[in-house]
Amino acid sequence: MKRKKILFLFLYIISNLSFSQEPVLRANNVHFEYSIYFLNNTSLELSKVKEKIKSSYPSLFLTDSIDEGNFTKTQVILSEIKPITEAYQPQSIEYLNYFGRGLDENQMLALQNSSYLLNILFYNGKENAIQTVNEATKLILDITKNHEAIIYDSETRESFTRAYWEGRRNNNADQISKHITLHFYQNENDFCRAITLGLNKYGIPDICINNLLCSNGNEASLLINITAQLLVERKATVKEENVSLHINAIKNKEAKEYYLDQLKKNAKKKTTITLKNALWEEGDPNNSILEIAFPEINPQIQQNEVFKELFGKNEEIIALRHDEELIKTSEKAKEKIPDLFALFSAGLPMDTSLQMKFNFEDETGENEWMWVEVVKWEDDTITGILNNEPYYIKNVKLGQEVKKNVYDMFDYILFLPDGSYEGNETGKIIEKMNAK
Repeated sequence: MKRKKILFLFLYIISNLSFSQEPVLRANNVHFEYSIYFLNNTSLELSKVKEKIKSSYPSLFLTDSIDEGNFTKTQVILSEIKPITEAYQPQSIEYLNYFGRGLDENQMLALQNSSYLLNILFYNGKENAIQTVNEATKLILDITKNHEAIIYDSETRESFTRAYWEGRRNNNADQISKHITLHFYQNENDFCRAITLGLNKYGIPDICINNLLCSNGNEASLLINITAQLLVERKATVKEENVSLHINAIKNKEAKEYYLDQLKKNAKKKTTITLKNALWEEGDPNNSILEIAFPEINPQIQQNEVFKELFGKNEEIIALRHDEELIKTSEKAKEKIPDLFALFSAGLPMDTSLQMKFNFEDETGENEWMWVEVVKWEDDTITGILNNEPYYIKNVKLGQEVKKNVYDMFDYILFLPDGSYEGNETGKIIEKMNAK
C-alpha cells in the first residue's frame, strides 16, 4: 500500500493567479511588495510617511507609476487600502498557524479585523537588489514604529510581528536565507519536493529539488540555501548550466559560519550541481523556477552523493555477532509489523519517517545490516531507499531503491516530528556491546 500523500497547507490556500507553465528567466528588473496591516482601527498620515522617505531614504524614489526602463533609483509606490478589499484579505488563522511569524492568538484575531492597509511596491534593478531589500526592511520598521501592525511579505507568503521582522531581517539582506523561505512537502510519488519562495526580490529564479527522500529535508534545505547565497553573491545571470558550489567561497561571514557549523565527518565542503528550467507547479511562487536536477531514475543516489560531498556523513561500522539477547529483541520488534503497517497505510504525518534494518549480501558472501527508509509498503513487500553507505558489500549504493520482505526486518525505527523516536531496541543493545 502506498504512503498517503501529505501536503503543506500552502498548496490549497493559494491565490487564483495565472502563471505560465513555460519558465522564462527574469530580465534586469526586480519588483516586490510588502504590506502593513494596522490593528485596532489605527491608521497613518500618508504625508508623513512620504516625508520620511524623502528625508531618510535618498535611494528610494516615490512615484505614482513605474518607469520600467529607469533603474537609477529604486521606485516606490505607496497604496492605501481602506477598507480592505477581498484581494487584500489577510491570511486566515489556519494559515497563520503555519506561516505567522511571532504572532500570538490575539494578534491573529486582530489581524482578521484590520480595516487599514498600506501596500508598498518596490521596483529596482537587479544590480541594486541587496541594497533595496535592506532599505525596504528598514523602511517597514520606521513606518511600524509605535504602531500595532502586522507585516506581510507577498513573496514568501509570511506574516510578521514587528519584533520578529526586526530580529530576522534587519541589516542582513546579503544573508539570503533570512529573507526567503522554503516549502517542503510530499508528492503523489511518495517522495518530497523542496522549493524556495522570495528569490524574486534578488532578481533570480526560485530554486527547487524534486524526488527527495523525505528524511533528507535538512540537507536539501542547506543545499538550496547555499546555492541561492552563491548565485546572488556572484550576481550571476542564472541559466541552465553546471554550477560549482564551495562553502568557503561564500562572502557573507554569518552565512558561511552557519553552513560550516552544519558539517559532519569527511565533508569536502564543495560539489557541482546541474541547474535546469523547471515547470511551474500549483502553489509555486510567481517567478521563474530553476531545478537542481538529478537523474530521472533513482535520483536519490546522486542526491546523497552531493549531500555527502558538501556536508559529510556520520556513520560508524560495527562488527559483532548476533547473540541470544539481540535475536530475541529483533523477534519482539517484528511483532510490531501489523501496527506499523496500519500507521504507514494511514499516512505518516509530516516530519515522520519509518526506517527498517535489513541484511544485504553480495556475490562474494559478504553481508551487512543497513537501514532502509520505507516509501511503499504493499502486502509483505517493502520498497525503500538505502539510508547507509555500504562498507563491505559493493552491489548497492547509498540512496539506491531496494525491495525487501518485511518479515526479514531485523529492527525498525520510527522518527517523530518532535525529534524523538520509537524502536531501535537492538541498537541500544549494540551500543552496550560496543562500549565494553
